[in-house]
Amino acid sequence: MKQLNLEASDALTNQIDQNSLCDDDSHIWGEDDAPTDEHSSDSLILNREWERRHSQFHTMGYRDGITAGKEASAQEGFNDGFKQSVYAGYSWGLVRGISSVMATFPDHLKEKLIKDPQNKERLQKLYASTQAISSNNALQIFHSNIQQNGNISSSEIGNLSKELISVLRDSTEIKVDVDQIRKLII
Repeated sequence: MKQLNLEASDALTNQIDQNSLCDDDSHIWGEDDAPTDEHSSDSLILNREWERRHSQFHTMGYRDGITAGKEASAQEGFNDGFKQSVYAGYSWGLVRGISSVMATFPDHLKEKLIKDPQNKERLQKLYASTQAISSNNALQIFHSNIQQNGNISSSEIGNLSKELISVLRDSTEIKVDVDQIRKLII
């Protein structure tokens, strides 16, 4: 019988396999000295994809930053406007409420509280003026004054507030801390 020499054939097979593996795998791992068209094409595609993604995320980040800045600015403006409008609304409510209560007192009570006929007339005019301005009109007056000069004190509503303070101060029979009301109204 014939015997095969397995040792010699195994050594030859191993040598062939190692040479072929080294030659075949080098371009897979980017170890090839001479770049092939396929290798440079893949690299070019990867670079384009990187640039596209980089640009896309940069644009998204920029947009997110702009949006966040607008929201923060709008919130700050809202907060400032809200503070001003609440204060003005509260002041207007006090002027309207105090003048309404005092004007609708029965005559015998008005005479006890306001003895000077001129002050009674001023109070009636103040009451009529405040009733002539609706809530919507008061809001429009507030809005236009804030846009024009940044405050409400020089407006029609501000003048009515000052008139109420003056009537209360001149009516000595009414025991009111005028300075405290001034702080609330003006």
